[in-house]
Parts: sequence; C-alpha cells; structure tokens
Amino acid sequence: PRADVEMIALIARYHRNSLPKQNHAIYRDLNMINRMRVSKLASLLRIADALELSHAKRVSDLEIRISRRRLHIYLPRVVDAHTERLAMQSKGDLFENIFGLEINLIEDKLS
Repeated sequence: PRADVEMIALIARYHRNSLPKQNHAIYRDLNMINRMRVSKLASLLRIADALELSHAKRVSDLEIRISRRRLHIYLPRVVDAHTERLAMQSKGDLFENIFGLEINLIEDKLS
C-alpha cells in the first residue's frame, strides 16, 4: 500500500541528516502512532548507520544493555571505536530524544 511506501521513504529520509519535522507534509499527515513509528525506526537505522559508517564491517556483533538512562553498546572485536563514536555524536540525537537514553559505545578491551 501507498502508506507503507511513504513510511519507508520517510524512515530512509530521516536516517540521513534531516530530522522529522511537522512542516514536512508527508510526515505531518501521518497519525501520531505512525509518526512515532517512523521516528523510532529512523533512530535505530541512524544508530546502525553510525556503527557501520566506514563500511569496513568492523562491527559484526554487538551487545546491548540499558542502565541509568543509558544505552550501552558493547562492540566485541572493536578495539578503537573512535570513528563510530564520532558518527554516533551526529546520528544518535534522534534516538536520545525519542527514547530518552544516552548512547554509550564500549570497545573490546581484550582484543
């Protein structure tokens, strides 16, 4: 259905630089549930994009924990997550706003 295509298009749009805004006509015309759905899915896609920004397949596994208003993302086999951390600074904002959790990347200290 056309509504599904529009939602997917919005998720793809908002996974890049633009954040969802009420003055975006297609987003504005969605009901509240679907606007929240688009925002949540776009925020998750932004995190995935930040973790694989280099396209070097450095992050092949991860572990997630939540504590004290933080989302801890453990990156096994990644010793230096500097690139991912920089990407997350610009891409994690939507997730933090939607879910109220700060993103914390944690490298593998044993590799």
